[in-house]
Amino acid sequence: MARRSTLRKLNVDGRIYFWRVHHRHQELCSDGERRCTEVFTAFQREHGRRPVRVLFPATGEHGPGYPGESGVVVDYRNPSCDINLNRPRVARLLIEVALAEGWSPATSPGQFVLSNGFHLLREHSATFEAALATTTA
Repeated sequence: MARRSTLRKLNVDGRIYFWRVHHRHQELCSDGERRCTEVFTAFQREHGRRPVRVLFPATGEHGPGYPGESGVVVDYRNPSCDINLNRPRVARLLIEVALAEGWSPATSPGQFVLSNGFHLLREHSATFEAALATTTA
């Protein structure tokens, strides 16, 4: 069962979004292993029934940073770069990338799911790395 987290509020280009991160346990897979997923969810205040969900599934290539750090994900291809989904800067980037990927909060017919956030991180790696570098400098 997924643990519910508190909604947080973020202003992105003059629009108010609510967002949260939670951990979801998956069913047993065909190999008998239980897989887990970190889930980032965001929606505009006026369009709560049209959220974006960015999934970060645990696989052999990527997974959670550490069992005790909910919301931290690591791409094992670049293990020195772990991403804390709980940071507002990261939430803003995920919202911006979801919009660029076709999410339209006002017109989407329902939830917009990006099934592998790690692929998004790889496709937009320069954007993420530049933004994350400014938060630690």
